[in-house]
This record gives sequence, C-alpha cells and structure tokens, in this order.
Amino acid sequence: MTAQNSAGQDSKSADLKVNPAYAVPKFKSDLRDKNVDEGEPVRFDVALEGPSTGTEVTWYLNGKPLSNSENIQVNLTFWQK
Repeated sequence: MTAQNSAGQDSKSADLKVNPAYAVPKFKSDLRDKNVDEGEPVRFDVALEGPSTGTEVTWYLNGKPLSNSENIQVNLTFWQK
C-alpha cells in the first residue's frame, strides 16, 4: 500500500494467508466386513470426497488406534479433484 501527498510518500506491505474452507469429511463408500485366518494379510480401502486440508484419518482395531508396526501397515493417500 502506498500513501502520498505533496510532501512525499510512504509504503507498507503485509502478507495475506487465506486458509481453505473446511468441509465435513464424507466417505464415498462403506467398509465391508472381512473374515481372514489369523496371520493372513487383509486390506481395507476407503475414499473420502474431496478431503479438506488438515483432514486426519485414523483406523481402529478393538477400539484402539492402529499404527505402523511389524504386522500392521497403514497407508494414507489423499487425492484431490
């Protein structure tokens, strides 16, 4: 921005950061129950409709959050339209 008159001028500037609008996460499909033998691999896939910046996804097993370990691999991929 610049202000000026017959005596001279002065300028100032500032950065503007616009945060994206947030929307309630919405699943595009339902999860389906699966039966596997103990020790066998299993895979669950879900998709969200246009996840907003900052959206977090947490998987649970028996009420406890899953995290990567020797026997568990959690992968998250966010696709934008």
